[in-house]
Amino acid sequence: MWSIRSGATDIEIRHDADGFRFFTEKDGHTALLSYRLTRDAVMELNHTFTPPSIRGHGIAAELVEQAVAFARSNGYRIIPYCSYVRAYLKRHPEHQDVVAVR
Repeated sequence: MWSIRSGATDIEIRHDADGFRFFTEKDGHTALLSYRLTRDAVMELNHTFTPPSIRGHGIAAELVEQAVAFARSNGYRIIPYCSYVRAYLKRHPEHQDVVAVR
């Protein structure tokens, strides 16, 4: 497991590679982005969840940013099954280079 401190939100995002998720904890609540890796070097981003009490702080966006950075650095392509991730990627065209065309 590794973690990175985000300057944008001042939170610590952790990567639980064994659990296939990126997550953070804030005020006793856990926000996460889960994924699945396929044999053909695709990272399927399946679900993003931020508890209502900690929404509005950019946490979900930072989870996606870290997942994209991980995919890019490992040569994975992303399939955004999660509706939040799809919407985020539409707002951030700079990440289209890692999105898999299916």
